[in-house]
Amino acid sequence: MSDISILSTRYDSIAKFSTRLNEAILLLKKAALKAGQPVMMLREGSETDKAREFLGKLSGELIETLDEHFSAKTTIPHSLVEGLQRLTRNEPNFNQEVKNLHHRLTHFGDLTQEDFVLLDKLLSAVDADASAVFRKLWRKR
Repeated sequence: MSDISILSTRYDSIAKFSTRLNEAILLLKKAALKAGQPVMMLREGSETDKAREFLGKLSGELIETLDEHFSAKTTIPHSLVEGLQRLTRNEPNFNQEVKNLHHRLTHFGDLTQEDFVLLDKLLSAVDADASAVFRKLWRKR
């Protein structure tokens, strides 16, 4: 495969992942705001359940990846984890915050404002990774 094909495939994969992540986070934010309590989360229905399931699985994989240093069984791109580690290197409680988020997502607990901030950081890391790959792809043209 040529460099352009590899980069194009990688960008497509990251962009799809970013879109799915963004949609899931937006669904949870909308559900929380609709409940009239921006920091609370209610179990609402299938779309919200699917978003929580996706984010719960993702946060579980992220915990394993951070604890085991790039486990082979994760679907999270290594570059994303590296970007997230750079973004949060001055936050000593980051791993515990991810574990707390994972527990609330998988046990239908109330999500806090801090949980949404953490989800936004994850989305920022994904967007940064997608932008970096896009810039490489653009330079190869």
